[in-house]
Amino acid sequence: MNIQETAFPPQEKRRRWRLLLLLPAVALFLCVTFPGGYQPLQSGLDASWRYAVNFLPNCSLDYGTDISFPCGPLCFLLYPMDIGGNVEMAARFRLIMHLLFGLSILYAGWRVTRLLPALLFMAAYVCVTLFGLPYESHVMIMGALWAAMAARHRRAGRHALLFLSALAALCLFIKPTLAACLMSMLGLAVLARLMQGSTRVYAVLGLSILPFVVVCSMCWRFFFGAWQPFQAWLLTTLEYVRYHAIAMSLEGPRSELIAGVVCVAAFVGASMILMAMRSEVSVTAIVLFPSLFTLFKRGFERQDGQVVFFFAAYVALVAVLILMSKHPRELAFTCVLFLGAALVAIPVFRARNAFDYASALDLLSGKQGLANLRAATRLPETRRTLAEQSKENAAELMLPSTWLQLIRETGGMMDVLPGEIAYCPANGIPWRPSPSVQACLAHTAHLDIRMARHFASDAAPPFLLLRWESLDERSLPFDVPRTWLVLVRNYRLVAGEPGRGLLLLLRREVPLSVKHLPSQERTLTFGEWVDVPSTEGMLLAAMQFRLTPEGHAMKTMLRIPPLFIEFEYADGETKRQRILPESTANGIIVNRPPLSQFDAAHALTGALPRSAVRFRITGPGTRYFEQPVPMTLTPEKVFIRPHRQLAKA
Repeated sequence: MNIQETAFPPQEKRRRWRLLLLLPAVALFLCVTFPGGYQPLQSGLDASWRYAVNFLPNCSLDYGTDISFPCGPLCFLLYPMDIGGNVEMAARFRLIMHLLFGLSILYAGWRVTRLLPALLFMAAYVCVTLFGLPYESHVMIMGALWAAMAARHRRAGRHALLFLSALAALCLFIKPTLAACLMSMLGLAVLARLMQGSTRVYAVLGLSILPFVVVCSMCWRFFFGAWQPFQAWLLTTLEYVRYHAIAMSLEGPRSELIAGVVCVAAFVGASMILMAMRSEVSVTAIVLFPSLFTLFKRGFERQDGQVVFFFAAYVALVAVLILMSKHPRELAFTCVLFLGAALVAIPVFRARNAFDYASALDLLSGKQGLANLRAATRLPETRRTLAEQSKENAAELMLPSTWLQLIRETGGMMDVLPGEIAYCPANGIPWRPSPSVQACLAHTAHLDIRMARHFASDAAPPFLLLRWESLDERSLPFDVPRTWLVLVRNYRLVAGEPGRGLLLLLRREVPLSVKHLPSQERTLTFGEWVDVPSTEGMLLAAMQFRLTPEGHAMKTMLRIPPLFIEFEYADGETKRQRILPESTANGIIVNRPPLSQFDAAHALTGALPRSAVRFRITGPGTRYFEQPVPMTLTPEKVFIRPHRQLAKA
């Protein structure tokens, strides 16, 4: 008896029993929560950029040099489509990541804390999955789990640091914003380990830096091979992220925003209480702050369906605190925080119709998870299913047969503006993307100019499909004003389908000539009307908007509400259009504004829309910008200089 007790101490016996109980629980959890998310071809702006991230790594265009898209060349791992070997690579990525996720939970429940926290974490995570958790958020939660283990446990933290560092490097080429979050948690985890003083500095730095450098170097070498395009891509991504809270902002119900602020405040407050309790879980909570900030910004910059994803991921983040709770008092406190978060989130889920009983039953029964697992392991069958779904979805994207015949006979290559790219693959037309891929993403003056240069160069496609649609009261001529002027000069309208808002444009053999007349400098005050001077051609107003200190803080923490330009006509009618403060510096048309599909068609055939007599800048976002606003008014006349080239143009 004494020999047995010496060979297996009571603590080790408990751990062995804990492992035996955890193994089937973790295996069941992995089967129930196995991720899917393979994407067929379908219509929609979001579906189109997902097609783009799958197409771009398999074409001859280079990131940084030809493409300035805010997602990296490995973003298809999050949204795989059947293009090239994307489905196979994404399936392997999901299998490896999910296995590591399960092993991390198993080790945390076995060695780091206890059995009950691990079981409660898995139960909580299954509940979160019921309301939808995008794979991107799932990857972030895995990073948060590794950061928590790295900050909490000496032995397991070594492996967690290695995994987190490698994942952060990989995510730099998947989605830089996700990588920034993981890198922030990595830095805080390293700082926590160094402050504990239980490990050597060079060992911690080696485990956190070396995997990042190795993985990053391999990806850089494969996708870029030179510093200049890599730098250009990162700078463009940074510019996109900086102004996303202005250009893509969308206001939603105030109750949702209040609920989100309450959740963030509760997490911060709970961290302070845990620090007062001298709990080690407080360190975990602080390490998770970057994830909390990233989730809040993602959910409320554009307050649409992303709100549901914020609350789901937030509850999952709180579940990580449960997993890291070792003592009963800590566990009780984190469970109360979890229940409170769930009570705040459930009304939002109901309002957004984020819960479906049939899907919930499929998930809880394991049917959904097993189907996702089969999709990842039976790839030929998965690819056939995706092909069938894509064929069905392509029916609503088919263009008239006369258009297809003209495109194939004349050029055979096309781009779609502002962003419904799916028209190209659905009709079997080669796609020639612009640098920003989707015009609605080129929301700064620099990105607008770069896209305008593309359409004025020999690299521009012979055909453009313009789909006139309103995204948050935005439209192409006011989103990318410089690009719009280039399109008017270099393309002409050859066909239209008003029912779907489609305009087919053909590149002119001879671009229209432009004459710039003397400019005049003026200022404008928000809400005050500005009379439009009489001019023969177009009148461009270039405005220089500057954020106030309050505006900079609001942009960093949440979002800037929209700005609008209102036009008044001679008959007293007024119309308004949302403008993007950054791209407005390139000059928007204020005397004959193209506010509708009819106006755009007129402009592309050489006719001018009706004249406005005055305009003004309004909207809730004006309070965050300095005034008066400097403005330059420039008359511009477009005409064909050599008359003999009129027929060619």
